[in-house]
Amino acid sequence: ALCANLARLHGLRGAILQFEDKPDRNLKDLLAYARSWAGQGISEEPHAWVDRMFKTIAPAEDQDEETDFNLAWLRDTIEEAATRHSAKWVLVDPWNEVEHVWRINETETGYTNQALRELKRLTRRFQIALLIVTHPSKAGGMNKGIGEMSLYDISGSAAWKNKADHGIIISRETPTAIETHVKIDKSKDFKTMGHPGVVRMKYEPERASFSFVGTGA
Repeated sequence: ALCANLARLHGLRGAILQFEDKPDRNLKDLLAYARSWAGQGISEEPHAWVDRMFKTIAPAEDQDEETDFNLAWLRDTIEEAATRHSAKWVLVDPWNEVEHVWRINETETGYTNQALRELKRLTRRFQIALLIVTHPSKAGGMNKGIGEMSLYDISGSAAWKNKADHGIIISRETPTAIETHVKIDKSKDFKTMGHPGVVRMKYEPERASFSFVGTGA
């Protein structure tokens, strides 16, 4: 929904690196989004708008056994999205599906810091936004309300809190809960990105969009 808003409100094309879902699911949601916003920033036929604004890349290990989906592959794929598809944002969903291998004398924190530093350098070079979906660690995601959750709870490393320009936490009390909590845990530039805080949103599947419910947990 965030990426679709970037496309509709700002005219920014993008690429979705989707590891866990099939492209058909993304297409279904994007078409629902395009139909629901017809005439409100989307004047094209829904399929035409989606085809023009979104490039979906769905790596499949079972179909491409010779490719290592590692950090080098990710850098090349981001560069290709920016140069060949004119992407202004790239969504990696999720980070843990990329193959991460650090040296024997290197910690996971050290690897993650270096990886994010390289990726930020790449995004500055091509002037694009990089959105990375990550999951909480088992300990970080247990028995915490949205107010207690932070980027430090992400599986792998505190680098996510330190390196991110903008950190968003999405939480539902149950998988079928109507309300979704959206917490801005970090905002590096308040004037541009807004202030940290929590809002409650309602997801509307038929529109593939969120509507505002209220502020606070």
